[in-house]
Amino acid sequence: MFKEWRDHFLFLVNEWGMEGPSIARYAGVETMTYIGDTVAIEIECEMRERRVFVLIVKLEEGQLPEDYYVSNGEVVRLHLPKLLSLCAGGSPRDYVSRHADLESQAQDYAGLLKTYADCVHRSEMWMRNV
Repeated sequence: MFKEWRDHFLFLVNEWGMEGPSIARYAGVETMTYIGDTVAIEIECEMRERRVFVLIVKLEEGQLPEDYYVSNGEVVRLHLPKLLSLCAGGSPRDYVSRHADLESQAQDYAGLLKTYADCVHRSEMWMRNV
């Protein structure tokens, strides 16, 4: 699935200096992961729901945390709409793609990552407030 629209996220490597993507598949979910110095970006494609989800991940000693949303008592993963609502204001719904097709959803989320890059780069601060 990612081959068709991974170009939308090339800026994560070319401009943000992240490594990746690595791709994993498990139980109807494909995940494309880019790793930076302190955070990772996970783009999940949920095939059953036909939805794309983008998660911002706080790395633990440069590695993805073993636990999913909370690790060692701290929030380590936030969905992009939740992060943007904390950082830029509004409701998380304001940042959810309304498109039905997966490529348009991916394109919307890539645009949000670019527009709100500062929020994403400072995501550790926002995760402490969840």
